[in-house]
Amino acid sequence: MDDPIVNEVRKLREAILEKFGGDLNKFFKYIREEENKNPKKLAARRLLVSYSLNALIIMLA
Repeated sequence: MDDPIVNEVRKLREAILEKFGGDLNKFFKYIREEENKNPKKLAARRLLVSYSLNALIIMLA
């Protein structure tokens, strides 16, 4: 079954893994650094990142 939402999540997962060399610790460090630089601007992104990470964790399991 070809689900566009699943495909989009998979693309996001691959982009994250590629950008951070497959190291999720580097990804989380990057997110924390960005939040510290722009705490008000990332409020909406925090929710998006949370949903994205949940999807990523499920797909990597």
